[in-house]
Amino acid sequence: MKRSKVSAIALALTAGLSLLAGCDKAEAPMPKLDTVKPSTPEAQQDAASGAATTSQSDERESTLQMARQEIDQIKVKVDGLRAKAKDASAAMKEKLTSEIQSFDQDIKNLETKFSALKNASATAWQDMKASFTASIDKLKSAVEKSGQQASPTGSSY
Repeated sequence: MKRSKVSAIALALTAGLSLLAGCDKAEAPMPKLDTVKPSTPEAQQDAASGAATTSQSDERESTLQMARQEIDQIKVKVDGLRAKAKDASAAMKEKLTSEIQSFDQDIKNLETKFSALKNASATAWQDMKASFTASIDKLKSAVEKSGQQASPTGSSY
């Protein structure tokens, strides 16, 4: 009987150790990241240009976002002029209607330029950005001026 107890304990220990050995911290294979810095000047330059590209991409995205907001603000102001034109005298209504039609065409042109700016290559980006900025500034100024003239107090709406 002692022998069977000892055998049972030995068998249990053996089975337990075998199971324990089989559970050797198996981890899913993880990709190794290359943390070694580039050693050649060309590789260092490529790494630096990658950082510059990210910075340019961030600037580009920020500029496009601000441009979209400015176009939307101009549209809101032109809609405000439409509302003022409804309540204006006949002469003012005619003048505002003419200006609004011109602004609508300018907005369409801005939308086209905005699309081109979004799709511009890195080399054409700065020139297109300057052209777009000039166009939007000109239109904003014209809409503001028209709003001030349409306001009975002379202030902007």
